[in-house]
Amino acid sequence: MTTTCSPSTPSGPTTAPRSSCGSGTAPSTSTGPGSSERFRAAAVRAAARIFGALAAHPSAPPDLLLTIATHPDSPARAVEDVAWQEAAPPATLEACLRVPSAAVYLAGNPSTPPAVLEGLVSHPDPAVLAELARNPALSEQTAHDLLTVLVHPQTVLIDSFGSAAIDDSE
Repeated sequence: MTTTCSPSTPSGPTTAPRSSCGSGTAPSTSTGPGSSERFRAAAVRAAARIFGALAAHPSAPPDLLLTIATHPDSPARAVEDVAWQEAAPPATLEACLRVPSAAVYLAGNPSTPPAVLEGLVSHPDPAVLAELARNPALSEQTAHDLLTVLVHPQTVLIDSFGSAAIDDSE
């Protein structure tokens, strides 16, 4: 069994997810039958130590991605990689919001639930707003709200629950 890896490079929202294959703990990148079971077994054996390698793998099963997104010991980098996975289920992507640095990856992921994308419109990080603007899954209303925020940032009102609302009364 051979493990193929590319050199670890910094990952950004416009690059592929990071991989820690060089650590020697990553599972085989085989995508054949039984790979899902191998991922689960690796996760049970090593838990948070290899979450990064598992989260970045394109064949990571959805239930494992949810485990990584919600596990208290998951490194932020692993949660960011889950947030970038287009195959991740909506609940998993929503769970990634617990890690603030994952917002930029969620904003650029076309599989991110519409409600999460709407919530990111009021995010203070310009990188999140830029990724949101590039997201092809952005609804027309969310795109309008984003444009309003970018053109007239003072019109965004934050309620007592931290939700943003657009004041169109101008």
